[in-house]
Amino acid sequence: MDPRMTSVLGEAAVTMVQIVLAQWLFARRLPLRAHGTLRGIVVLALTAASTLTASWYGTVAQPDLMGSRQLATVFFTFGLVLVLCVAAVLFIYDCSPWSALYCCASGYTMQNLASGLSGFCTLCASGLNAGLLPLIHTLAFAAAVTAIVYIPCYLLLIRRLSDRGLALVQDRRMLVVLFIVANAVIGFDVINKALEVFAVPFGIIASLRVVHGVVCVSVLAASFELLYNKRLQGELASQRQLMDEQARQWQLSQATVSAINARSHQMRHQVIGLLASSAVGSDGRLLREVSRELDIYDAQAKTGNAALDVILTEKGLICAQKRITLSCIADGTALGDMAPADIHALFGRALDGAISGVEALSDKSRTSIRLDLRERAGMAALRLEFYADASPYSPADLTAMRAIADRYEGTLSARVADGVCTITALLTP
Repeated sequence: MDPRMTSVLGEAAVTMVQIVLAQWLFARRLPLRAHGTLRGIVVLALTAASTLTASWYGTVAQPDLMGSRQLATVFFTFGLVLVLCVAAVLFIYDCSPWSALYCCASGYTMQNLASGLSGFCTLCASGLNAGLLPLIHTLAFAAAVTAIVYIPCYLLLIRRLSDRGLALVQDRRMLVVLFIVANAVIGFDVINKALEVFAVPFGIIASLRVVHGVVCVSVLAASFELLYNKRLQGELASQRQLMDEQARQWQLSQATVSAINARSHQMRHQVIGLLASSAVGSDGRLLREVSRELDIYDAQAKTGNAALDVILTEKGLICAQKRITLSCIADGTALGDMAPADIHALFGRALDGAISGVEALSDKSRTSIRLDLRERAGMAALRLEFYADASPYSPADLTAMRAIADRYEGTLSARVADGVCTITALLTP
């Protein structure tokens, strides 16, 4: 095979592998479509076939395409490849066009950064006078440069984006990123390569290579910040919605407990009035039992914190209904200025888990929950203990409770040992 053809084919193969790998790194966490693996194999096969065909066509069949018309050919080819990358991501992954645009634009930029670094190193080593390297040396050098660029990009950008997910990207500004990539990055890279065949001073070409690298890094950083800030805005909106929902639930619980207490208090006085009447007769024993039952609903927790009173009263009524003993030693003043919605969310989740954990026990002699809240060294110290064979709290429950503790510069931990589940928290309200 003609050495020039071998060199062109090797360079094209390296470029396609870099592009495919970059696209996959950014898109790999997106949900696959039906038969996604098979779709990926089809795309890889078509990529290999088209790379081989295009290399042969541009080198053998139409040598002018890589000769006098090289600049236009390369720019058109890489622009077309970028469009095909977007189509391939949409074909394999079940995502929005904006997610595909982000993955392809960022992946293409990362590949251009690796290609530019490779060209810069070759340029500095040869001084524009080097001949063709053996194919094996070219492939080894390309692999090393790819690793040098891709590994830091993965650790600094891709991994962090993957943790937050790309499936919900719905930002039409991705089109702007795509435009920048297509014009600034691809165009700049094509022009730099074309300058090497002209009598342009070495220093100018090397400087332009450095500028190209800076442009690639800037585009990656800008697109990352665009997506990262969008995700933060979404998380902040969700958090505000959750806090509003917690406040609404707290107000509803407060109204419900007050209504129950008011009604039970009224009924208890009616029963007492009947007991005092001489016309009660044989129904007196029944009325006294009803009065004792109403005492449960007429007893409201008094901790010194209105929000804590509501949640403890509400959960106390639930425990009474389920024949669970809830023992509380709580100094509500230790919670200071803690928001009522946060108190409702933290203590509500903790007690709901305790109730479900105790309910799951087969030994009904261990149906008891103990809550202790007091001030220690200027902090609110919470300890909740109950019998449980395993932790009744889901990861989402623990994450939500720890998020509340974090808001008040505190900590929260949960553990199960010897059949007892313990929740401990320290807060600085």
